[in-house]
Amino acid sequence: MAHVLVVPMPGQGHINPMVQFAKKLVLKGVAATLVTTHFIARTTRIDAGQVQVEAISDGHDDGGFSSAASPEEYLQKLEVAGSASLAELIKARALSGRPFSCVVYDSFLRWAARTARVLLDLPAVPFST
Repeated sequence: MAHVLVVPMPGQGHINPMVQFAKKLVLKGVAATLVTTHFIARTTRIDAGQVQVEAISDGHDDGGFSSAASPEEYLQKLEVAGSASLAELIKARALSGRPFSCVVYDSFLRWAARTARVLLDLPAVPFST
């Protein structure tokens, strides 16, 4: 069975459309897992229905975006910590015998495609929010 990993930009205007997309995949019989940050997973209720939710690091696990010195600093840490922890999640799923089939990533997160395609040889397609 196909299993799609959905990676939104960590912000409400980006997460909600991708949650709806993931729910539609599940309704069509495709397994879907939504990625969010540790901070968002701990502080926000995501109505994901039958979509699995996994958390990765954005480099600001205790305070999220508001704990960053600037938007630029947040995005820089998100790319470094996010790509490392996303790779760990993808590898762990592959080792468990339930690998992801592809990654659908927010078009703002080009590093997610690089992580999936180049490092892990996993197909990746952008989703515009």
